[in-house]
Amino acid sequence: MPPQTHHQRTQTLLLIQKILSKPESSPLTLVLDSVEQGAAGLVKVVVGVAKASKTHTIYISPTPLNAPPDIDTHITSRRKTPDTLRREILASIAQNQKTLLILSPLPPSLLKPTCNLPTYLLSLLSPTTSMLLIHHLDIPTPTPKNTHPYTPAPLPLLLYTATTILTLSSLPQHLALKRAQDTALAAPLFGLEEGREGVLGG
Repeated sequence: MPPQTHHQRTQTLLLIQKILSKPESSPLTLVLDSVEQGAAGLVKVVVGVAKASKTHTIYISPTPLNAPPDIDTHITSRRKTPDTLRREILASIAQNQKTLLILSPLPPSLLKPTCNLPTYLLSLLSPTTSMLLIHHLDIPTPTPKNTHPYTPAPLPLLLYTATTILTLSSLPQHLALKRAQDTALAAPLFGLEEGREGVLGG
């Protein structure tokens, strides 16, 4: 392995370790996952680290069924307006205590053109409050009608606003792609890119 590549890989690993060991080091961490590689394992690690550091964790999701067991507070985002959801979140944030907000996934109400997404997310943050935002790449983002043609889509806005971006992928798929590249074969397709109907097999 070339020294420059080894240095870049070491630097990347140290950065990820810092983010996972201290979630507050990045105010807004965006995690991009997929059907083949979900973010449940990463969220479990982050929640465990937050609990060990006595950080108050607030999990926001449509249902409490997928919430990690070690969180401190759960807020249901289903069928709530952005203002209602923001009031509940701010009311749950402990004063003078480190707080980690985990938003999984982004509520559809925040994707409407009437909601300024970057301003909304930043209004929830503070010097003691950070956010881990899970975005599922396999779920298509609806395009609102009658929007200005130069209005950016929600995902580019998230990529621009986030201070850290983590893209999750499957290790076996990476190894299969590398084997195909080393043997000059066509790259294999996985998941939704296979174009097959039915249940995904990995």
